[in-house]
Amino acid sequence: MIEWSIHLGPVFSEVVADALVTSIGDMQGSFMITELSESDLRKQYPKESSALVLHVLRNARALPWDTRWIEPLVTELASSTESKPNTRLICDELARLGYPDAQRLKKLAS
Repeated sequence: MIEWSIHLGPVFSEVVADALVTSIGDMQGSFMITELSESDLRKQYPKESSALVLHVLRNARALPWDTRWIEPLVTELASSTESKPNTRLICDELARLGYPDAQRLKKLAS
């Protein structure tokens, strides 16, 4: 269900709320976060988008294969007051997973 969340725009908030209480496996091979970074949902629902990304990363054992999304999405989320707390936690998770620029990105959300 979590991978479908970005395709359910009108009910994105509700779908994310449900997804956050659902256990998920490691989504290393998923392109869901890449697709989220390329959609308008991140701007329309910054708090929900940041919560979804944080949920995925907390369940990750390694960085996603596709890391192109990290810089633009984290920068976008850091610019929103309502998503800043989750964005800082996203950066902590990225650091845990070995992303080299996690601390620099975290400063954007401070």
